[in-house]
Amino acid sequence: MLNDGAAQKKLGKIKHTADAVPVMFFGTLEIAWIGQSDIVCFKDGVLQGFLVKGKHKSFLKACCQVGHLTLGTRIYPKALLPQLSTLG
Repeated sequence: MLNDGAAQKKLGKIKHTADAVPVMFFGTLEIAWIGQSDIVCFKDGVLQGFLVKGKHKSFLKACCQVGHLTLGTRIYPKALLPQLSTLG
């Protein structure tokens, strides 16, 4: 998530709900206001099967970037599942 200053710089006066937070997406580096109820931690998303369901190239690239950042590995997203189940 971005801090308020970075969000204002990138998102300007884009309307959003009071519970929304600014988020920068891995893969595309796009920035958007996202409702807190729509945000899940990476591990929870993996355990819910999001990596298996995701087919879009930018989504898979983003998952690889997150895996590389959190696990120090560059492997195909589906292969991250066993390693992520050990994260706290």
